[in-house]
Amino acid sequence: MQEQYRESVPPAIETGKETTRVFISRAIVWALLSAFLVLVWSLTGGGFFWPALPMVALGIAIVARAVSLFGEYSEVGIRRAMEDIGQSV
Repeated sequence: MQEQYRESVPPAIETGKETTRVFISRAIVWALLSAFLVLVWSLTGGGFFWPALPMVALGIAIVARAVSLFGEYSEVGIRRAMEDIGQSV
């Protein structure tokens, strides 16, 4: 049964390295985009800090993705829990 599970899991989920790399690249894009929006805001005279709206919206998406990828109930987290149970039995 464990052999079938290992065969059906993509290598990116198996190791978690690819998933981590993609997540970090998306977080860097969010940070660069946020910096760009603040720069545009400051160059256009300031006023109402409108960059906060897209920054918060995209930040919520980044946090939700982090929880789904690395949280206790993610594919990787469940696999680790299953391995821990198998080793302790």
